Amino acid sequence: MSSNNHRRNSRSSALGPPAPLPYHPHQPGLPLALPAPVAPVPIAPVAPLAALPPPPPPPPPPAATIVQTLTRHVPVPVLVPKPFPVAVEKLVHVDRPVPVEVPVPRPYPVAYPVEKFIKVDRPYPVHVAVPVPRPYPVPVAIRAHYEPLHHHHHRHHYLHHHHDW
Repeated sequence: MSSNNHRRNSRSSALGPPAPLPYHPHQPGLPLALPAPVAPVPIAPVAPLAALPPPPPPPPPPAATIVQTLTRHVPVPVLVPKPFPVAVEKLVHVDRPVPVEVPVPRPYPVAYPVEKFIKVDRPYPVHVAVPVPRPYPVPVAIRAHYEPLHHHHHRHHYLHHHHDW
């Protein structure tokens, strides 16, 4: 910038301002400055790129783990607002989250920690926690005791497959 001021003082008119302006005094500096920064820039990204490929593989294992977990008893929080058919083979006085095995006769959406839906193609005991706001007796020792309530409706498909049991 000091050079520009110096030119404008007196020599600028003699040198001819139109010539330096089109070329831009910054142009000569750019090529010199570019080579240095450009070299280190690609080097830095190259290292991260090489490290990136390994991380992608890990994601698949978690999915497989989830599948395996589903195959076994899966802890799932299930909110029970009212009497719900739960195979506990006895009345349970629930005053807090209690782990219970709930058989699912057909693909049934169950919300669990991962906030996903697990589909069970056949009756399978699913380990679920039943949180109840207050002490509440959960009656359902026998499915037959609950099915008759809606046996003639046939609306509840999960009950309709009772014959599997």
